[in-house]
Amino acid sequence: MVKASIPAQVRQALNRSVWFDFSAQRSQNLGITSQALRQQILYGVPEKIGPLSLRRRCNRIKYSSPIGLDDVFPLAYNYLQEEAAKCYEKAESTKNKEIRDKLLIDAEKNNPEVLYKSLYTNLDKFDYDIPVFRHYSKQKWFEHDGMILMQRLETLHVIPDTLKTLDPKCEVHLRFFNETGINKKIEPGEILSSHVTYKQPTLNVINFESIPENSLYSVLIVNPDVPDLEYNTYKTSLNWCLVNIPLSNNDNIIDYKKINEETEMIDYLPATPEKNIPLSRLCVWVFKQNENKKLDTESVKLMITRDEFDIREFVESNGLTAVGAHVWRSKWDRNVPNVRKIYNLPKGNVFHRVRK
Repeated sequence: MVKASIPAQVRQALNRSVWFDFSAQRSQNLGITSQALRQQILYGVPEKIGPLSLRRRCNRIKYSSPIGLDDVFPLAYNYLQEEAAKCYEKAESTKNKEIRDKLLIDAEKNNPEVLYKSLYTNLDKFDYDIPVFRHYSKQKWFEHDGMILMQRLETLHVIPDTLKTLDPKCEVHLRFFNETGINKKIEPGEILSSHVTYKQPTLNVINFESIPENSLYSVLIVNPDVPDLEYNTYKTSLNWCLVNIPLSNNDNIIDYKKINEETEMIDYLPATPEKNIPLSRLCVWVFKQNENKKLDTESVKLMITRDEFDIREFVESNGLTAVGAHVWRSKWDRNVPNVRKIYNLPKGNVFHRVRK
């Protein structure tokens, strides 16, 4: 990606065409903000300085670009830039949004600056209104994080214990911000203590497709591992219910700013597992509201109950489409009684093994 220094005549061989034009048609977010780094990627690196992308000085000094790259790079760059210009011309005359987005992706997917940002920039900092960044975000997610998510949903039996299946259309990041300092992105299936999860999480919903501004979404967090002593089985409880949450490609965070009486149908209740029961699964489901219609909040409140919640009936009755999911697990720890006191919950049960 970063080349050694090149002669001035080769440096001038880069055509300052479409990839150098940051106008209304091309967002400045497509380029690299650091001029020094951009200079090295496009024009080469002084031998004694080394690539800025390498952190350790010893590695920068040792670096040498492949033989012949300095001669080939300008030729390839100019050819790909000419092809990109053709794609932009076609995109201008195309009214179909899907075809236009595909042309814009083809125009930028081989741009060295875009490739560098897609490989080394935090995905949270992408401009998701730009089709090529959604393309690389989707590609990267399906190659790794998406496979982990689906594997955890299936091996932990979130599917089909809660919903039948999932065709993911977005990536869901889950974080807990509290005094513990645990604000990292939670990996699907991770076991979290009650001290971490006693406050409501923050969700980041990254859509892989272009969505209109203020598209409406719903969020459910359910626990299908609540002991049902009467029937000697388990039942599902509703730990959180949000509806009519407005999201867009860049405005994709669900936090306290978007939670109010009109969007929060039932307040967040942290997991407080009983002592000596297996791990509890806290399943997060993100739904897109069909035809972007607002749900009647009064009807929703009458429909939901904290205990014995039927998630499939709720989804079907409100015409919701599952587009993303997440899951974490909780077990009893010494802080659970404190969490129960904070939320005015009764003391939990203590289960013992009974020989048959």
